[in-house]
Amino acid sequence: MQLFTDNQSKVISKIWIPAVLGAIFIFGHILLKRFADYTPSMGLGARIFDNYRGALLTFLPLLYLTYNLEFFILENKHRFTVAIASFALLGGAWAYFENFSTDAMTTMKAEMVTVLIWAVLLLMRSFSFGKKDKNSLVLAIATAFIFGLKPLSESVFHMLTQGYTYQNGAILELVYCSVIFPVTYYLVLFIGDNLTDNSTRKDYLISLRSKLTVIDKRSYLFLFIGLYSLLLPAAERCVHIFSLGGMRQIQEFFSGNGLMLISFLYCLGVMITVPYVLRNILVARSMTINNTGKVWFLFHFFPVFHIIPAILYYAAPDVNVTAGENGTTYMSQPMPVLRYVMSGLGIAVLVYQMIVLDARMDNDVSIFYALAFIRIVLYILVFKKEFAAFLLPGISILIVFFSKDYGVAYGGLTVMLEVLAMQYFQEIYHPSLEDADAEIYLNEAATIGEDVVAIND
Repeated sequence: MQLFTDNQSKVISKIWIPAVLGAIFIFGHILLKRFADYTPSMGLGARIFDNYRGALLTFLPLLYLTYNLEFFILENKHRFTVAIASFALLGGAWAYFENFSTDAMTTMKAEMVTVLIWAVLLLMRSFSFGKKDKNSLVLAIATAFIFGLKPLSESVFHMLTQGYTYQNGAILELVYCSVIFPVTYYLVLFIGDNLTDNSTRKDYLISLRSKLTVIDKRSYLFLFIGLYSLLLPAAERCVHIFSLGGMRQIQEFFSGNGLMLISFLYCLGVMITVPYVLRNILVARSMTINNTGKVWFLFHFFPVFHIIPAILYYAAPDVNVTAGENGTTYMSQPMPVLRYVMSGLGIAVLVYQMIVLDARMDNDVSIFYALAFIRIVLYILVFKKEFAAFLLPGISILIVFFSKDYGVAYGGLTVMLEVLAMQYFQEIYHPSLEDADAEIYLNEAATIGEDVVAIND
């Protein structure tokens, strides 16, 4: 089964339009900022981006274009009406957030307003495309909460209130809102559409869980960027809630703050399901292009470095055209030598850290020694025991949650990498096919065997 319908594929093929426009805005902003440092006359142009008017001139048109892209590409009959209505709604949102303050009650009110705005936009989308069944309407409301609450709302909300600012590390928010958000937006919508369609839900779930699905290059890149973009915000939110400095956030669950509970459940769901689906997508694309090596598969999981394998996988021609062929390729791949390299490097790093900390004998270091010893044992056991593939990253996650030395940003990045590690450790040390995939492979193997017998006869 294809992961996206023909109409969805048409939209995916044009997502580069708002992404490229966003990249141009980023480049223009940085250029103005740099020139403003040396040329006083450029100061006005740079300052335009650094307040709420920057959102009016740049981000708001991008958000508007992203939302309406689907209607015009598919030539929906209501596209002009939707364009006018969404323009009024987004303009009203900008006007409302122009006077935003940082008061806690105002922040909660802003989240509720953001959810309401998204709900109107997404319900308008459902009705415009003739999706008036219960599942579609529930999906629109649920998606409104995803986009309207933290963590996804935070970057968009900052852009609406502050414009193009990138001081204090906000450059990541700028890149996310301008280049990545169109992909995230349509990924959530399209997967939701396919999962709420009663006629395709079962097969679609099987496809998402499968390592043998034939994936074309556009669908691969769309899924890879979109799924990866969901992880870091969710990981940072989990760290913020569970770290020692944020324990008060847990107490707020029991003080009537339902929005925070919904946000937390969303983040927890992302951290559990997205790495699993991402692993399956990467394995499926590897099989589709007949790449049985694990090195480029592994590099997909590391920020910045993942740009190289993404380009290679996108550029590589499709070789296998059926799930059965992918199954044959998967089962014929040798056990990777990369396992020994990963275990060796992991043990070497832990031993080095123990030597460096030898001069700092205190309780914390003693705890580190104990955990390091356990992890060294797990690096050895992981060749034979699958549970070690989960415990190794799991220990690192617990360290982040219970340590005072991790900030939200660094802690979130660490948790994201460790959750991803659970998946690539399992795939590299213990590759296997689940029931549906195993059946596909066995059927393909039986067919090949019958063909061989026929040829010999």
